[in-house]
Amino acid sequence: MPGEEILLPIKMVVDDELPENIKNIVLSYTIFDSKIEHNITMDHDGDHAGS
Repeated sequence: MPGEEILLPIKMVVDDELPENIKNIVLSYTIFDSKIEHNITMDHDGDHAGS
């Protein structure tokens, strides 16, 4: 609902062997209504498609 707030902690682990030329990491996520069934597929490039 508009104006609703919720605390949703996450843990992101970055490999110690990450190449030095990587300076930024972006984390993106989507929250779905758990009462609706979603068919989501993810590929290794991070693109997604679903209904």
